[in-house]
Amino acid sequence: MLLMSPAIWAQEPASVFMTAGQSNADGRVYTNQLPSFLSDGYDYLRYANVTSSSDGTFSEYEFGSRWAFMDVVNYYVEQALQKEFYAIKCAYGGTAIDTAATYSTLPVWCADEEWIAANNAYRGDIETGKSLTKSLTEGFQDCVDVSLSQLDGGYDVKAIMWHQGESDRNVSGHYYKNFKDMINYMRQAIYETTGDESDLTLPFIFGTVSRNSSQYNSTVESAQKQVAAELENVYYIDMRYATLRSDGLHFDSLSTVYLGQMMYNKLVELELVDGELLEVEELTSDNPYDALDFEQDRQWDFTQAWSDETVDSILADATHWPSRSGWGYRYTSTFDNEELRTYGGYVFPETAGLYFQNGITNRACVNPGSCIGFYSTGIYMTIPKVKPGQLITIVSRTGNTSSERGLITYDDDEGHLLLLQGGVASTSKETNIWMVDPTLTGTVNASFQATGGGIFIYSIEVSTPETVEISIGANQTEMFSTAQPCDISYWDGLLSAYVATDYIASKDIVVLEEIGDTIPTSTGVILIGEECNLSAPVVASSDIDIETNLFVAAVEETTVEPTESSDGTNYNNYTLKTVDQETTFHKLSEATTLSSSAYLRLPQGDDAEEVSISTEPVQEDDATAIMTISTPETADGHWYTLQGVRVSKPSKGLYLMNGRKYLFK
Repeated sequence: MLLMSPAIWAQEPASVFMTAGQSNADGRVYTNQLPSFLSDGYDYLRYANVTSSSDGTFSEYEFGSRWAFMDVVNYYVEQALQKEFYAIKCAYGGTAIDTAATYSTLPVWCADEEWIAANNAYRGDIETGKSLTKSLTEGFQDCVDVSLSQLDGGYDVKAIMWHQGESDRNVSGHYYKNFKDMINYMRQAIYETTGDESDLTLPFIFGTVSRNSSQYNSTVESAQKQVAAELENVYYIDMRYATLRSDGLHFDSLSTVYLGQMMYNKLVELELVDGELLEVEELTSDNPYDALDFEQDRQWDFTQAWSDETVDSILADATHWPSRSGWGYRYTSTFDNEELRTYGGYVFPETAGLYFQNGITNRACVNPGSCIGFYSTGIYMTIPKVKPGQLITIVSRTGNTSSERGLITYDDDEGHLLLLQGGVASTSKETNIWMVDPTLTGTVNASFQATGGGIFIYSIEVSTPETVEISIGANQTEMFSTAQPCDISYWDGLLSAYVATDYIASKDIVVLEEIGDTIPTSTGVILIGEECNLSAPVVASSDIDIETNLFVAAVEETTVEPTESSDGTNYNNYTLKTVDQETTFHKLSEATTLSSSAYLRLPQGDDAEEVSISTEPVQEDDATAIMTISTPETADGHWYTLQGVRVSKPSKGLYLMNGRKYLFK
């Protein structure tokens, strides 16, 4: 047997693996749930994160507060190779491929030819570079120039591993082209660095978005699969049943490990790693309706005329659908989670999409052109896969009110359906409305039953109410404004909205005050909370009275200049930025465009370059934070009201000058 000497072994090219995407690629599972097999770290891994900076060097990897599927891939790669290998990562939470998909303050993965030619790599400052695609490819080039090219045996780029798609859901029609362009751009850029023509079809392996995610979009999923079918060496890992953390967005530890193991298996299948395939238990769902597709908004009107074919099928199956006075036709058999049908298998199109459980005979009833009915107890109706925030409206009546409670939810101890209207016994038509809990992490099945007596159901509608989309990125702060007031009370503990009520010039701090459950229209706020995306229901109006707010709303697309004047006062304008993981307000040096956002406006005078935020009261450095002046007519200087309006001479009341408060009597 020929044994390979250490000198020859060292000449083999080092394996290089690249990972990119948004939050699930970055990692959102906390290290207190780190799998035991990762607890000892790595012996051979060399790591570089090129998301916001790049010096071309690699270092030993140390776990921070969170971990991702790539950490699992790296473990199994190390076990297989048992020698030094290299991992390059570029991942940023909440980012999209389409430039119109998310906030203008976030970098993007866009690879449109004209756009990417005009934009630099993101390097921590959105004003100097917006392209994450270039962050990855130019970061890779830096790693080659500084480190990889110095290896004795050279290097070999094995694959790009990717997870993203949630943030493009609102412009999902563009995803097919955008995704395809991005993959081709990455491959071309890597080829231009390596000179290896095989990199023009470099393996690209990605995971789909979980269908349990509140950001799942079927068009994005279809586009991803279409690209995988059309482009050579593009492969997907089916994550449709992936389980999530409580935020409804991010893989939990189980699904993170699963994706990492499946990514590794794909590397082995493609002979990119010489290792053994892992035995991985498939992710499955216990939801019997998961394999079925339903429109988001659905309605059934049983008062409309039923088709002749349906009526004829019922009459032809009189043994199982005999006529019963007052009820139309009552089913003489039992069934479990089935659509209403004849014994011959004909499904009534008028009730298709509704599923019934009938453990006792003669409980399900149909009266074509009038209603359907539940006769007494023992029958349950399910509307499958309703989405968080949707409204379920059911028009019904009861046979009598002496012992009946009307239509109620079934098996809903978790409170998934919130009763907004109705829910009482009434012998006249009653409109019952439930809201699906908007904080849920995915679709649920809405089930109903009758208690005692009989219930007649005339119509059912599942509708999506008007909402305002709110996103908070990985930086956990976001400026926001809306043209319609919206309610964020359902997400108590997940995020809070604040206005800026004071500016402490001596400390360059803006003091924030929480405004409660409703974000008023055209009001600049700062949102602070967990990384999330949610739909806040629109409310009719807001009774919140905000006396002082230093934030200015930019609801529609607005060009904000570095300075502006209003009511005779000159202001400096500031936008929220995250630089080196610190989020503060930065004075604008050039015009910027904002939409559904807000900015900070401060009277000129102090001219701080950077302003911090505080949700707690802040005292001036001077012990006498409020000075009393009895002769306002002799007080010269640049005075401002607490609302930031400059006045030539203060009258009685509280005013600001040079960041200090003065009370005039």
